[in-house]
Amino acid sequence: MAVMAYHIDFQSLGFDYLKMRLTGEDLIPSQVPLRDGLNDNAAALMKAGIENLESLSVILESKKKLAELAEKSGVDAGYLNILGRALRGYRPKPHALADYPLIDEDLVGKLAGTGIRTSADLYDAAAARGKRSELAGLLGADESRLAELVRLSDLSRIQWVSPIFARLLHDAGYRTIKAVSSAKATDLCRDVAACNGRLGLFKGKIGERDMGRLVFLAAMLDSEVEE
Repeated sequence: MAVMAYHIDFQSLGFDYLKMRLTGEDLIPSQVPLRDGLNDNAAALMKAGIENLESLSVILESKKKLAELAEKSGVDAGYLNILGRALRGYRPKPHALADYPLIDEDLVGKLAGTGIRTSADLYDAAAARGKRSELAGLLGADESRLAELVRLSDLSRIQWVSPIFARLLHDAGYRTIKAVSSAKATDLCRDVAACNGRLGLFKGKIGERDMGRLVFLAAMLDSEVEE
């Protein structure tokens, strides 16, 4: 199985992906306005020379460039501002490995000594089984503990999944992105709640609708770690 990068590749994705996602996802309330005039706005942005989501996201990171794009394309600046926030969420920020609960702290320290400090660092270094075995040997580490930390990092590629929630998913039996993407929201909600009852890691309550969002978002990712 081919191992992909930690984040989805915006350079290979265009407005077909964006429209599919915005129409198919159960959007949070602040993003619902992105459906208004979606086809017309996408066409206007393409006419303005935007070729892929990478070029779009770069422009939307700058207030000046955003304003220039709004003027050139005719797409409302407020719409573009919301769209920029949505795109940032599609590539969630990596988490510090030390933030994951119930991990081997000695292993985290050894990884830090090689420059591997975040979930993205570890995914890139050890998602492939062969590279993971090599890294475990280099560190003198238990490969099974390293594999567990890699799986937690992989689960964190799903939007909204924090280190704590990655642990809950993992220990509830959903150890891979594929397992999450193929789950039923009702089962996921029940199993994660039961796991949290045992571990006591999360004080809030995750509803079935949120779990449905999680299943959809996991399905947007096309790779998982090699077992």
